[in-house]
Amino acid sequence: MGGCVSHGTGVNSGTGKPDAVFSFSHIERYKADSFIREAVKLQALGQTRALKKLQVMAQDREAGDRVIILCRLLFTNRPGSDFRGPRLGWAVFPGGTDYIDWPLEPVALVDGVPFLIVQGYRLSGLAESGAGYLNYCETHCAWSDFKFTVKTGKQKQGALDNLFGLPNWKTPLDEYKRASLRGQIQSNPSSGR
Repeated sequence: MGGCVSHGTGVNSGTGKPDAVFSFSHIERYKADSFIREAVKLQALGQTRALKKLQVMAQDREAGDRVIILCRLLFTNRPGSDFRGPRLGWAVFPGGTDYIDWPLEPVALVDGVPFLIVQGYRLSGLAESGAGYLNYCETHCAWSDFKFTVKTGKQKQGALDNLFGLPNWKTPLDEYKRASLRGQIQSNPSSGR
């Protein structure tokens, strides 16, 4: 994934595609497997070495989206504190949902599978960088005890079915959004992600 945000020109009510918002770049290429594998590798390094690797990654502006998502997966709140989401703008969620429905925005972690749930962000000003969000997490959050494991196709499909079955949805998902979420668990042999 590239830089934190890219600009569109309007929400197309016919397709449901977010084009009037700022959105994660290359959202259509998001693959859960790539983040699961990366989280597994980082956790295997141990917290100290993983943080150093994330700090190096965060210096690359093109890796900002990846760093933010990995932070949402690898950190949690400290007792008595909050684990705020990244400051990327006002999130646009599918299915009539809102922030309260997705505590790990921009992702939803279902059965250990991270789905990119945000369609985009409305933004006026600058979005928080991956480096800035990593700094916030290192300063105010705790390293999570949740252990990621590589998932089989059947496990990913089960997680997707569970995501579709969540009571969070206020309105039915259109076929475009359902297909987008299905695409997140399909392999992409050409990119390795």
